[in-house]
Amino acid sequence: MISNWKAIIAILVFLGIAIALPELTNPYYDHLLVLCLIYIIVGIAFNLYLGFLGELTMAHTAFFGLGGYASGLIAVKAGWPTGVGLLVDISICVVAALVLGLTALRLKGAYFVIITVAFLGIVAQLSTTLHDLTGSTSGLRGIPSPSFGFIDFDSTQRFYYLALGFLIVILILVYCLINSRVGRGFIAIRDNEPLANSLGINPFKYKMIGFVASAVICGTAGWLYAHYIHIMDPAIFGMGLLFDTIFIVILGGTGTLVGPIVGALVVVFGPELITEHIYKVDEAWRTAALALFMLGVIVLMPQGVWGFFKMRWMQYKHQDTGQSSPLGKASDFLRTFLGIGKGSGPKKDSA
Repeated sequence: MISNWKAIIAILVFLGIAIALPELTNPYYDHLLVLCLIYIIVGIAFNLYLGFLGELTMAHTAFFGLGGYASGLIAVKAGWPTGVGLLVDISICVVAALVLGLTALRLKGAYFVIITVAFLGIVAQLSTTLHDLTGSTSGLRGIPSPSFGFIDFDSTQRFYYLALGFLIVILILVYCLINSRVGRGFIAIRDNEPLANSLGINPFKYKMIGFVASAVICGTAGWLYAHYIHIMDPAIFGMGLLFDTIFIVILGGTGTLVGPIVGALVVVFGPELITEHIYKVDEAWRTAALALFMLGVIVLMPQGVWGFFKMRWMQYKHQDTGQSSPLGKASDFLRTFLGIGKGSGPKKDSA
């Protein structure tokens, strides 16, 4: 009960910080905050399938672009409200995920990855060839800011709160999904698919649920992106967003809800802080530095940044320190975090 109250208090504190952030930063960092929220949503979608089902897919960028293009076309070509565009966006992503899933989810490993890469290539090619609709390489321009009722989210701060609201709703829904019978089925399939199948858990059914859910979340992120940037172009289907999403999930920690949040903060704000406060570097060096940082995380923290801290904290909680003073607890936690044992020599086997 006490742990639950601690978790609730921590969530409320972080939520309060998130709400107050736009008032404490300049417009440029407000823009980065909006992009960070969108990246977190994409990371949650990717992590839902990779982290909880254990399957790698390259189709999430396609669903992201489909969502943005669908809503943009509804708003620009038909003049429909942005809320209707969101519903159309979700519907298209559901249908596309069902069609792709029926043909690809029975495959495993590299075969499944190849099918998703092919789907990404098809969607990217359509965004270029259908120039009368999409504007081809010039992009679909003039996508309006979203509005609901009498509220127009036409400023960076207002859009930040809109994206934050979407993120909170998505986090709650994914938390409920992961902690339900379906979520336990996800984890059983990830850990041992043949055993889960023998226990009556249908892998195809659960993979389809996870695939469709992650596609809808990606489509929602694409809706936010299109109505914030006001343009969609084929470059969105390139390797940039795909690699950034992989960075976010691996850096933060797969199979956790907090991991994509930590990873997105590092990917979005890390290079900016390095450039602004440490030294001036161009884009190529920033990308190289981020790649080296990711390599270091994979080697030293294979479970991700959040997973590493979580593991160390659990080790500390279960360690019998025998000290009650705050200084002693801090010392023991530092020892646990650094992986330093309490003793200086080899342990003797008990008789």
